[in-house]
Amino acid sequence: MPVSLLYCRNDLAAAMAIGEHLRLEGLATCLEAIDPQADDACTLTTLISRSLHGCTHLIVLVSGNTCGAWWVPFALGAAALADRRVATFQLGEPASPTYLGELPTMAQATDLDLFVSAYRLEHTLGRALNLPTQAAPGDNRCNAQHFQAELKASIGRGY
Repeated sequence: MPVSLLYCRNDLAAAMAIGEHLRLEGLATCLEAIDPQADDACTLTTLISRSLHGCTHLIVLVSGNTCGAWWVPFALGAAALADRRVATFQLGEPASPTYLGELPTMAQATDLDLFVSAYRLEHTLGRALNLPTQAAPGDNRCNAQHFQAELKASIGRGY
């Protein structure tokens, strides 16, 4: 299943560059533009839910355009409830909300390479997201937390 990349419509160029980087590494990627000015809450909720249904990993692009946006914590929380592997990619130096400190935060291409490595390792070790009928209760959540902890540590180390 693909990696879903949620981004504010104003950050299209950066989202396309990230998506292309992931595609060149062989990861299927789905870009989902969020436009809070044009879309109402119901539309955005449906878009985010649909995006999560079709992916195993979620990257939320965080920028000055998303600081304070309600849909960012909503998407992250919904992804956590669905046992998706979650990370953020931060553009520039916006004042990030403190809740983002719990997640792996990428900021450069080398961090994306670490994401790709963690993605591949997870599949190699058989910890990829399984359908509920294939997994023991709690396995997917534990594996998602493990993925996020390992990725965050790798980004912190730089390798």
